[in-house]
Amino acid sequence: MICSLCKKRTNATFYVNGRDLCKECYAVWKEDYHVCKICGKLEPATYVTEVKEKLRKEQICFECWHWLCLIKRANDPRSVRIKHHHYWIGNGKGSFKGFGGRHFKIKIFNGKIIETNDLWYQGEIPERFWEELPDNAEFI
Repeated sequence: MICSLCKKRTNATFYVNGRDLCKECYAVWKEDYHVCKICGKLEPATYVTEVKEKLRKEQICFECWHWLCLIKRANDPRSVRIKHHHYWIGNGKGSFKGFGGRHFKIKIFNGKIIETNDLWYQGEIPERFWEELPDNAEFI
């Protein structure tokens, strides 16, 4: 058998959530791993204690947690989704700006035009979250 985590050949096996684990990986698994209930990803959850506890309690991975946090703020006017990519409009203050201060012109689907030099990119929205985070704007 090949361990699903370390990929080493072993005779001692533990079957956990559809994965064969060797004895050493199983010992680590019990403390630091869980399977995300949303995407099925094996999550190491080796982050700072507060984040690790949240992910383990909710049984979700860091990536799904990231998108769930953005779903909670989907109606915030600073949340912009274009072609399944998520952006956040910053406050424009300070010297550190999204995209290095590049100018963007965005048309929100309600007709509002926004110009900003403080746009932050959160990533491509996974297909499993498209319904909760539908496109709401376009670049012009």
